Formats: sequence, C-alpha cells, structure tokens
Amino acid sequence: MLPRVGIAQVIASAIARMKGGGTLLESFEEQYGRRFAVPKLTATRLTVLFETRRLPDESSTQIHQAASGVAAASTLSDELGCQAAPCLEAVLAAYRQLRLTQHLTAQAFAVPRATIGLLSVLPAATVALGELMGAKSLAFLLGSSRGLVCLALGGCCYVAGLAWVHALMKEDLT
Repeated sequence: MLPRVGIAQVIASAIARMKGGGTLLESFEEQYGRRFAVPKLTATRLTVLFETRRLPDESSTQIHQAASGVAAASTLSDELGCQAAPCLEAVLAAYRQLRLTQHLTAQAFAVPRATIGLLSVLPAATVALGELMGAKSLAFLLGSSRGLVCLALGGCCYVAGLAWVHALMKEDLT
C-alpha cells in the first residue's frame, strides 16, 4: 500500500521520472505500485490510481479532471510523438489552479456560512428569551389565531430565506 501523497505529487513524481529517462507508462506504473495489464494509460485507470493516492481533501471531481488531463496528455504524446513531460506540466499547472480556486472559494464562503448558521438560530433564541423574560411568547404564538398567523408567516419567510440563501451559496466548483 503506497502512501497518500496527493494527485499533484503523483503527477510531479511522474514528470520527474520521465525527465530522468523513464517512459510515461513506467512513471505511472511506479506511482501505482504495480504494472498495468495493458500498456496504455486511460482515464479510468488513472482515476483508480489517483483515488488510491489522493489526499482526504481532494474530491472525486478533482480526480476525474486530473485523470482526464493526464489521459489526454498521454494520447497527445502517443499520436503526435511529442514529449509527454511538458504536457503533464500543463496538466499539473491546471490542477494546481483548480485546487487554488476551490480553496479560495471555500475561504470566501466561510464567513457567510457562519453568519447564516447564527441567523438561523435567532428566531428560536428570540422565542426562548421571550419565555425566560416572562413575555409568554409561546402562549401567544400557539394559543391565539393572530399568533398562529404570525407563526405561519414567520415560518414561510424563514423557509423562503433558507432556500434563497442556499441558492446563493451553491458552489459549482466542487
């Protein structure tokens, strides 16, 4: 069992192996820890390789994109006869850019998510504080027709607000 070093490290190690005189296939077989049954790199085979070596914070989308990029670089190298190392360096640069973008997006959404969590608890906290102060807010909300209307309207606004915030915070980069 090979250690989980991350997709970027696997690609960088393959590039280093190729620059040291190895072939594209040998460099990824070395990263996989065994030989492939067929001497061809495919996106499916690379997905399995990246899945075994990925870090815990690397997603299946990242694995798929990296595997597709490496498979495309392999095909390009096989069909055109160009060096695979520069192609893999481009794939590595694109992967690192993808990771950076996703990290910055997560950072940008961290404070709004915390604020949403705090504001989501606020209605229940207000009712609880009203009860502690002796305002009998639960008796009003549950015991009168005006209170039930207020509770229903408040609940509808609360659900609509949560749906709206969920739509705003939806991430397409994961």
